[in-house]
Amino acid sequence: MKQKQLKINGLEITYLDNESKGLPLILLHGNSLSASLFKHQFEDEKLGKYRLIAPDLPGHGKSPHSADPENDYSVKGYIKILAKFIERIMPGEFAIFGHSLGGHIAINLLPKFNKCKGLIALGTPPLKLPVNPQEAFLPSPFMGIAFKAEITDEEKRMLAAGYLAEKHAELDSITEALSATDPMVRPFIGKSITNGQTKDETVILKKSKDKKIALVTGENDKIVNI
Repeated sequence: MKQKQLKINGLEITYLDNESKGLPLILLHGNSLSASLFKHQFEDEKLGKYRLIAPDLPGHGKSPHSADPENDYSVKGYIKILAKFIERIMPGEFAIFGHSLGGHIAINLLPKFNKCKGLIALGTPPLKLPVNPQEAFLPSPFMGIAFKAEITDEEKRMLAAGYLAEKHAELDSITEALSATDPMVRPFIGKSITNGQTKDETVILKKSKDKKIALVTGENDKIVNI
């Protein structure tokens, strides 16, 4: 596994790449997380036959903070940046895995790439238009924290526990990813979602019958309204 950089729209995107010769699988992390979320996938022998590529979204992980956060830290901004990222590094067919926000970005990327053969979205309720957060997400204290700029250490632990179980081996690493995220990411992502910057994701999925699609939600998920 190598850490690489690629400049897109003036932004330095850091990403992990196992450089395998197999079908590329792009791994997209969620809000305030990072490519480190997928470290166990990079270590898994069964997945070694795929070329795993996991970018840090702008403002996350090891990708630098943006000088234009309102545009770059939006759903539309992330879709635009990821589309160019894929165009630069994908010579042929590929598939996408997206977690939470990463799943929403992945769904919106589907119409842009005929060479995308499939999608797995985890913890990603497809959003209809107009967006109704109460329909897609459960009422919980995690949602308020997820779109708040400055969060305390206690709130970071609460949000990490919202993504995972209360006592999970990766709780500390998720908390570290939250600490590394540019605080401006969360409010601008929230603003872009409520402003309807995505297309109707249910329509996109219905029109993508030529692709293999799996929507996955854990039975104990604390955020998604199953």
